[in-house]
Amino acid sequence: MKKTIALILTLVLALSLIACSSGADKQPAIDAYNEASEAYNELAELFNSYSELVDPSMLSSFEDMGDIMDSYNELLSGDQELTQEQVDEIVEWCGEATGWSVQLKTQFEDFLNG
Repeated sequence: MKKTIALILTLVLALSLIACSSGADKQPAIDAYNEASEAYNELAELFNSYSELVDPSMLSSFEDMGDIMDSYNELLSGDQELTQEQVDEIVEWCGEATGWSVQLKTQFEDFLNG
């Protein structure tokens, strides 16, 4: 009887570990997304305040960036499991988007103050 219970518990434990490890951990992508979103929103506020100074092609690129961020938000907030490749792609893109947003915000502020 003890061997049967031990075997059943072992199988349940093994199955739960398999179920928990089937998808990649989303947290690094969520953290990167949150950072990119914050930088994007700061730049959006600046663009909205000085919309007459923003080049239309830059605004178009900025809107495209927002569309990509929306799609990543849906992936990260949903119940869908992501592969490690998807998580890595999101982390990489969000890192680039954060850098671009911060750099552009700095350049725009320098232009306004200069």
